[in-house]
Amino acid sequence: MPLAHSHFLARRHCQAAQLLVTATLSLLFSCFVSLTSAQQKKSFTLFGKSSSQQKKLPTTLPPNVRQLLVATTNGWNKHRGQLRVFHKPQPNSPWQPALFPQAIPILLGKNGLAWGRGTLLNPKGTEKRERDGRAPAGCFSVSKLYGYAPRPPSGTALPYHQVGQWDAWPDDPSNPYYNRHIVIDPKRGIPSWFEKQKMRHGDFAYEWLLEIRHNADPPLPGAGSVIFFHIRRGPDRATSGCTTMEKSKLIQIIQWLRPKGNPQYVLLPQSEYQRLQSYWQLPDLKP
Repeated sequence: MPLAHSHFLARRHCQAAQLLVTATLSLLFSCFVSLTSAQQKKSFTLFGKSSSQQKKLPTTLPPNVRQLLVATTNGWNKHRGQLRVFHKPQPNSPWQPALFPQAIPILLGKNGLAWGRGTLLNPKGTEKRERDGRAPAGCFSVSKLYGYAPRPPSGTALPYHQVGQWDAWPDDPSNPYYNRHIVIDPKRGIPSWFEKQKMRHGDFAYEWLLEIRHNADPPLPGAGSVIFFHIRRGPDRATSGCTTMEKSKLIQIIQWLRPKGNPQYVLLPQSEYQRLQSYWQLPDLKP
């Protein structure tokens, strides 16, 4: 075979191989784009923004979250739930159970749950409103401890504030300090609203108040306020929106939490937990 003809055939084979590779890559890319588009469409359908969400929020837990409190209920209108505790020994570790060998009972809003305003983007649905008797569902930072005692429980690492005579946390949407902790100065006058908004009542249930940062960054008037972990008033006494439990269990949680673990609280009906688990990168829940 002449040398020129041989070179011509070689070029033809090379061009054919290049066309095959290009076609294969195009097909793979089309499949990838289709799959990505489907995932994005599914994500958009699930996480369509609501009117109360003022900024873009993530749809998965940040990598620096290493302590997680997870509560679930059997439905949106239930006031009883189960709380489990998880941690990550290392940032890239899988979630592991912590603190309690099994779930502990908790009590929630008398009317159940409604979507709150927290650290992750919520799916569409009924949103919590002031005085609706519902606990906020979603994911929320756990930040500061408040209490009557001069000092927090031994071993506590969270920031602590002793609640005094002039501490207040307004729940009136018209109040300029709505859903904020403030300490008034009586020398400048006592506001007319103070008596109804003060924090110290001598109530045993409020001996320790662990803040659940719902509707806090910044507060949206009317979206719900004054949400804490605190001591339950009875084995089946529902709340106005807080999460309550036995005193001994609450103290154990307070002592275990660490600011460097960026602790978060996830509260969801069981069906929503299953739906959001992969999006939010939540731990598996054992029966």
